[in-house]
Amino acid sequence: MTFVIFSAISTVYFKSVLTDVRVQHLIKFTHMNLHIQSIHFNASDDLTNRVEEKLGKLNTHYPFITNTYVYLRKDTGDGETVEVESRLKSAGEIFAKATDATFETALDQVLDKIERQLRKHKDKIQNHH
Repeated sequence: MTFVIFSAISTVYFKSVLTDVRVQHLIKFTHMNLHIQSIHFNASDDLTNRVEEKLGKLNTHYPFITNTYVYLRKDTGDGETVEVESRLKSAGEIFAKATDATFETALDQVLDKIERQLRKHKDKIQNHH
């Protein structure tokens, strides 16, 4: 069974799709769509808001990102995993994954990895022009 919920939050649009094993959120920013999926659990509003806040900042610094997909997964025994995949206007793609005891620390780790790759990509673009 699938339920779809829409609510407008200023210029950000929020969509949740509830299924048996995944909850998906879609947040639209100026240049980037942010897709958040929690796998095998329902992510709290605090967690999805934290992901939105942290990754939303990428939208202002790196306008060449078109879509970012975030996968939140609770692993048995290993902790909690955050995977981020960003699609770029230049037909490129970057990916980072981190596992830690909490989603918050894994999110910080994966954000550092993504930002490092984005800075490298931005430098490459600027050096070609």
